Amino acid sequence: MTMDDARAPRDATGAAGSSAARDPGTAGTAGTAGTAGTAGTERLWVGTYPPDGPDGRAGAGEGLWALDLDLSTGDLSGERAVESPAPSFVAVSADRRTVYAVGETDPGTVSCFAVVPGGLSLRDQVASG
Repeated sequence: MTMDDARAPRDATGAAGSSAARDPGTAGTAGTAGTAGTAGTERLWVGTYPPDGPDGRAGAGEGLWALDLDLSTGDLSGERAVESPAPSFVAVSADRRTVYAVGETDPGTVSCFAVVPGGLSLRDQVASG
């Protein structure tokens, strides 16, 4: 995958239709709990839809993935950070310690995750209507 490909929202299989949140700054900066990496990488948080897309069965997505983008080569590496049903919109707090995700479930949800070593930990979840 190239750097240009990485900028397009994609799920972990490379299919378009997921939501990605950029965790700005150099990985490893103080105060960025859970954003460990080396200089020249950037952490991306990616939400995944169900295999059959956003019109598929609600709640069948894989969850949120933590991907590290190598800024010099464009290579991506990572793993699933937490299971979460169909997180379609992902946002990172300004201090990079919290990730928010909108779940396309019935009823819908908004989840708040703490960035922890090794992934994400659910802090709270509320119905979105």
